[in-house]
Amino acid sequence: MNEEKLLEHHDIVEVLHNTYKYKVELEGLSSTNNQLYGSQEDHEEAPLGKQTISPNQEETSTVSTKRCLDHVENCTENSTKKLKLCEGADTIDPDMKGSWDIVDNGKLLVFTSNDVCNSAKIASFDLDGTLITTKSGKVFPVDTHDWKLLFSNIESVLKQYLDDGYKLVIFTNQGAIGRKKMSTRDFQAKAEKIIKSLNVPVQMFVATQYDRYRKPVPGMWEYLSQEKNGDLAIDISQSFYAGDAAGRAANWAPKKKKDFACTDHLFAFNLNLAFFTPEQIFLNEKAPDFPNLPTFKPREVYQKAQSQTIPNIPHDKKQVLIMIGSQGSGKSSFVSTYLKPLNYTTVNRDTLGSWQKCVSVMKAALDSGLSVVVDNTNPDKESRHRYIEAAKQHGVRCIAVHMNISKEHAKHNIKVIDRL
Repeated sequence: MNEEKLLEHHDIVEVLHNTYKYKVELEGLSSTNNQLYGSQEDHEEAPLGKQTISPNQEETSTVSTKRCLDHVENCTENSTKKLKLCEGADTIDPDMKGSWDIVDNGKLLVFTSNDVCNSAKIASFDLDGTLITTKSGKVFPVDTHDWKLLFSNIESVLKQYLDDGYKLVIFTNQGAIGRKKMSTRDFQAKAEKIIKSLNVPVQMFVATQYDRYRKPVPGMWEYLSQEKNGDLAIDISQSFYAGDAAGRAANWAPKKKKDFACTDHLFAFNLNLAFFTPEQIFLNEKAPDFPNLPTFKPREVYQKAQSQTIPNIPHDKKQVLIMIGSQGSGKSSFVSTYLKPLNYTTVNRDTLGSWQKCVSVMKAALDSGLSVVVDNTNPDKESRHRYIEAAKQHGVRCIAVHMNISKEHAKHNIKVIDRL
């Protein structure tokens, strides 16, 4: 014993001989996350608590769109990739023809029917509200048995896609598992019954946490593309995604309420996939209007940022820079990217605890001949005045750096950081 072995991608690890087998997968961070919509919730479980943006909040862990993306790309290129274990698991129903993979310690569950055929064409669907609905008529299922197929022709439509050469895939958010409101085993049993009722070979991806796998972030699709479609590259132009969280207005059909969210629509948008509602796919209805999509378009901001340059920051003599901006505006990213390499001393209330300590550390740095950046929100004259006065006392230049972005942009940045 006491042997050492360097594990490689797709090696199999057995905790005990012929028992508890794990497949090793090496995972790099995605370099596209901050170009994505990521602030929508869906109805498959209770929504997250709302994020609020206050000009009085002091923070340091925020990034702008371009800087967050640069950070992720840097991690991908230069850091050691994370070790991710994929554990095979038997089906709950012994007669079920398929198998489960438990990925990332249960953050992602993947079911694959035995007779699934990989394909460059993917016909993908949401689960709740798209393929199934509740028997009870309630918005949320009362138990794991409270479901039925949404339309009577679902099986025949899916079989037609299968005949046309598509691989059938289901992507579903099931945060109730991560919140311990439902066990993994209970959901697996429910999913197997649903798949049996569909009567077609499918692959199902289940996001259990509020992380990079959860729609509208494309982590589940990326895992499909990289790990679960054999050696076949997916043709986005011949693939599509259908879901009911589409961003439709009230009365999109007679007496219908507006969609609770647009998570599914944004999931497709993030992947450049064609998007359809369940009614378009199964009832041949025309495309409705989608007035409730976000006005903030991160990809457009990213493309604009790529063509912009940051002017040279004067550092020929010591000075004070005061950052101004809300949580999520990118202050700390600017500081770490542009000012720390110039040997600026950073002061902020998140690490020091009070403005008095910030001023004290600032004065000590200036006494030592160092420049200082105040990385707080600094939303009003009073908060800025403390540092301006200290700069005057030391006879140094004081510059304000205003991170002037929209509230929607800031909320997007916060959501991206939460999921990285």
